[in-house]
Amino acid sequence: TTERLTDTLLEVLEEKTAGLLTLNPYGKKLDRISKTLKTAARDAGIKKNVTHHILRHTFATNAAMDGVLPVALQQLMGHSDLATTMKVYVQVQQTFVREEAKKITVAEVKGEGRKNEKWEYLSNDELQALLWQMPTSELAKKLGVTGTAIAKRAKKSGLVKPPRGYWQQLRAGKIGTKIDI
Repeated sequence: TTERLTDTLLEVLEEKTAGLLTLNPYGKKLDRISKTLKTAARDAGIKKNVTHHILRHTFATNAAMDGVLPVALQQLMGHSDLATTMKVYVQVQQTFVREEAKKITVAEVKGEGRKNEKWEYLSNDELQALLWQMPTSELAKKLGVTGTAIAKRAKKSGLVKPPRGYWQQLRAGKIGTKIDI
């Protein structure tokens, strides 16, 4: 099964740093890995023809994308020449990094993942309500902006802020209850 294959490969990788990766339980060259891979692929619902070469290439590609150094990858793959490793797997790594960078750029353009995204899309009515729910310093942290930015926007938009000292008086019980607008 796929789990058995994975477990076996992990055991081998813990013990081996050179030589054949695919050995049978007696330490001899495993000639029947093809049948094991095809069975595991079928059980996993993979319809493509899976070979030991595809397994090997997938391992190396994932290792390169995870940042394994080319020299280490060369040793793991058993390449006699570093140029072989560089030609195939470093190119894969560069393509992967380029694609990931595109995602970051698109996210920035869309405004996704930015700390003050909530602030940019907050309506004046929503801001007015929030001004009376918590102190400006807390609101600023929650929205990822400065208290000065909130004060400037409130003033520009004609919003009413609690008077200075309001939150201290509320905590001290000098004002009955919080005012909701």
